[in-house]
Amino acid sequence: MSELSLDTFVPTLDKLRAAGASVTTRAWWRLGRRVDLLTREPDHSDRLAALVVVAEAPMKLRYAYVPNMRFALEEKLSRKLEPRTDPPECLRADIRKAADLGPYRGGPAREPEFHGFRYGDSLAQVRTMLEGNGLSVDRLPDTVRVFAWPILVAGWKTLFKRVDVAFVVTPEREMYIAM
Repeated sequence: MSELSLDTFVPTLDKLRAAGASVTTRAWWRLGRRVDLLTREPDHSDRLAALVVVAEAPMKLRYAYVPNMRFALEEKLSRKLEPRTDPPECLRADIRKAADLGPYRGGPAREPEFHGFRYGDSLAQVRTMLEGNGLSVDRLPDTVRVFAWPILVAGWKTLFKRVDVAFVVTPEREMYIAM
C-alpha cells in the first residue's frame, strides 16, 4: 500500500455525515417509520481498536481480534477486518508498550490504547494466542506484525430499545457500518 495517514482510517460521525451516510431504524414516535440516527448525537460512544495479527512464522496467521462488544457487531467486524493483504504501516502497533505493567500491584498504569482508541480485551486475546504458540508479547519475532484498527461504536436509545452501531474504515478505505 502507498503511504497513508492514520487519519484515513479513523472513523468519525462527521466523516459519515459528510459522505451522506445514514443509519436508519424504526421509531415509535414516527409511528414505526424509519429515522436516520445520524441526525442526532449518540447517547454514548466508544473508541476501540481491533488488533490485526499478520504472522509468517512460526505459524502462518492473518486474523483480526475485535474487542468485546455486542456479538453481531463483533462478528461482522471480524470478517470485514480479516486481512487479505498487509494492513497499512500507519496502523502498525507496538503491543509491547501496551503490555507494560504499571506500578500498582502489577496492574496497568492506564488502559492500553492506540492513538486514543482502547484495545479493550483484544490485547488479552492476542496475548493468549501468542502464548498458545510459544511466543511472548515482550519478544515478538519480526515475522509477527500487529496492527491496530480504529473502531467507533455509537449507541442511541429509543423508548423500547437501544441501537448500537459500529463504524470502521475498511482496508479498501470505505466506511463500513455494522448494526
